Amino acid sequence: MPLGVVMQEKRRLLITGATGFIGRHLVPALAGHGHKVVAALRRPMALSPLIDQVLIKDLADGVDWMPLLQGIDVVIHLALRKETARIKKSAPANVRVRTPWTQHLNPGNAA
Repeated sequence: MPLGVVMQEKRRLLITGATGFIGRHLVPALAGHGHKVVAALRRPMALSPLIDQVLIKDLADGVDWMPLLQGIDVVIHLALRKETARIKKSAPANVRVRTPWTQHLNPGNAA
């Protein structure tokens, strides 16, 4: 998709890392453009009433994504463990950490 192109159709989005560095800006912007945003959070947060919240366990402990993905059109996976973000600054290290969690979000990889 070319830069500057926005989704014209309104989508239902599941976003991990919704309160992180990128997510805290992206989530309200997407909701403001009329998308239905579902924020996957470890603890309840004060978010706009336009944003649904679902509470999940820490990603490292494993999450059953299948029920959460019902009715979702797009997943935006931004979550990263806080201690990992501080320790591992390089892109290859972040990819190594995020890849297993991303694989769990893929219904084709479901056990």
